[in-house]
Amino acid sequence: MNPVYLDPTEYTVYGLPTTTTAAQAIAASTAIDGFLQRPAGCLYDVDGASVPVAMTETGAPLVERTPSPTNGYVQVSYWPVVQVISVEERITGAWQALTGFSFEADGRVWLDGVTLSGGDLRVTFVAGWQYASLPAAVKQACANLITAAIQAPLVGNTKILRAGDTMLERFADTLLDADIRAMLNPYRRIIL
Repeated sequence: MNPVYLDPTEYTVYGLPTTTTAAQAIAASTAIDGFLQRPAGCLYDVDGASVPVAMTETGAPLVERTPSPTNGYVQVSYWPVVQVISVEERITGAWQALTGFSFEADGRVWLDGVTLSGGDLRVTFVAGWQYASLPAAVKQACANLITAAIQAPLVGNTKILRAGDTMLERFADTLLDADIRAMLNPYRRIIL
């Protein structure tokens, strides 16, 4: 099940009608995950008891492989990093655990004091937000997508719809318009 970025108790706060369904919130959240290039979603849960988060594993870890760095750190592509579970280096086919690393929320995993042999690195980590700290822009983007989806059946992907003196133009072939993309761009996955 996908994480949902807008709780039913917040629908009216973000300007949605009380008739908004959970399915609409899930669809909008899934579209956001696709745009942000985060298939596992942006939420993690510490204790596994949160209602808005529906992950298959508590604090579901992400795993990334990268070449051995030359600048003292590895940049992982998902952030904010909450916990680094392990850093391993592949030496002659076997993975060896490394110790002495530290990390920053922006995705940098520092390897100070770690002697590297030049092999591939594998970083296992948890990244994302808890629901309470999810940025308001992500919640607003979710609400805007739901609003656009509610209005879409009325106009579809038509270019121009006229009724008397009123005219509606719709040029986008997606509900993710420029305003929603601008809200979400700061949270997109870093492509390395």
